[in-house]
Amino acid sequence: MAAKDFSRIEDDYLFFMQSSTEAEADRTAHLATLRANFTANDSVHYLDFGCGAGHFTESLLSQWGHEPAALTCTLVEPVARHLHEAAERVRDFSHQEVLTCTEIDDIAFGSYDLLLANHSCYYVECATTVARRLTAALRPGGTGILAIAGNDNFLIQMWQTGFAACGMSVPWWVAEDYRSVLNETCVSVQRRDVPYQILFSDTAEQRMKLLRFLFADHLPQLDLTILMQQLDRVSNNGMVDIRTSSQHLVFRV
Repeated sequence: MAAKDFSRIEDDYLFFMQSSTEAEADRTAHLATLRANFTANDSVHYLDFGCGAGHFTESLLSQWGHEPAALTCTLVEPVARHLHEAAERVRDFSHQEVLTCTEIDDIAFGSYDLLLANHSCYYVECATTVARRLTAALRPGGTGILAIAGNDNFLIQMWQTGFAACGMSVPWWVAEDYRSVLNETCVSVQRRDVPYQILFSDTAEQRMKLLRFLFADHLPQLDLTILMQQLDRVSNNGMVDIRTSSQHLVFRV
C-alpha cells in the first residue's frame, strides 16, 4: 500500500509529531465533523485507512465517545506490527471484534458509514486508484474524511523545491491529486483548511530531523543548501517556526 518506508525514520517522525500541533488540530476538526454527522447511538461501521500504530485513532475515538455497542471498527495498515498495536489500542471502544487488513484491496465495497484517512494518502502507489477505492467502500450516504496537505502547505513546498532543484518530480501525492477524483465520484466534497504550527529549536540536528522526515531515502540525492535556505525563511530568534495548514476533504457518496 505505501510507497515510502517509514521504518528508518521512526525517530524523525516522532520528532515531527512532538514539534507539531498538527495532530491536535486534525483531531479537533475531525470531532466537529463526526458530531455533526452522527449521534452517539447511531450504528456506525468505521474504516480507518492507514492507522499506523493507532495512537491518533485511539485519541480520536476516546474523545468522540461513541456508544461502543453501536460502533464497529476496521483498521487498514500495511505494517503488521503497527496494525496489531492499533487493534489493541482501539478494542475497548467497540463491543465488536476489531477487523484488520493490510491491503486496500481487502476493504469491503459499500460497507462503511464513516471513513477516515488521516495523512495516510501521500505515499500510496496511485492516488486515483486509492480515491476511487475509498469512495467505493462507503455506503450510500456515508461520510469520508481525507486529511492531506496541498500545494499551499509549507512542507509540500519544501518537497517541490527540493526535488525540482535536482531535476526530479515529487514522487508522492497531495490534496489536489485527490480533489479532482473525489469531485468526479462523490455527491459532495467540501474542503476545510486546518491550520497548525511546527516549532523547534533552530539547530542543525533538529533541521536534519525534519528533512529526514520529509524526504526519507531521497534526502542524499538532494541539495541541502537549497533546503536549508527554505528553512532560513522561517527561522526567528533561535527557533524554526512554521505556520501552515492541511486540507480536510469531507465527501459523501
